[in-house]
Parts: sequence; C-alpha cells; structure tokens
Amino acid sequence: MLALRRVVGGHAWRAVAGFGRQRSADEGWKRARMFELGYESPRWRRSSLRVNAGYTDTPVVTSTGTGNYSYRYLMLESVVAF
Repeated sequence: MLALRRVVGGHAWRAVAGFGRQRSADEGWKRARMFELGYESPRWRRSSLRVNAGYTDTPVVTSTGTGNYSYRYLMLESVVAF
C-alpha cells in the first residue's frame, strides 16, 4: 500500500494504491488491488466537503470456481460540526 497526501491552501488531496496477493482456504494465491483518490475542502464555518472515488478487486471462491469481486465507488460527504 502506498498513500500520498498533499495539502495546498487548506485543500487536502489524497491518492492511495495497493497491490497484493490474497488466498482462501481452498484456493491458491490470487492478485488483489485497490486504488482511491480523495479530496477534502478547507473548513468554512465549521463545515467541509469530502469526496472519495476508487476501485477495488478481490479474488473470491464461487460455486463455479474462482471469481473476482470488483467494484467502483464514489462517496460524497458533507461534514458539519455542531
């Protein structure tokens, strides 16, 4: 896993990438990956905005053999302190 974070003028940018291998009890080692990009806005009146987008895949055992569980995601958060 490698993660980089950069803050410029209160704006926080983040990138995360991970590559590895994973196995289950019935199968050998298979490739597993993940990648994510993120952003957090500067705080304004005790609130901020966060956005994360990414991709992950994980090997899984299915009834028909070995499969792959992969998905893409986008997460938007509004954070308000009270």
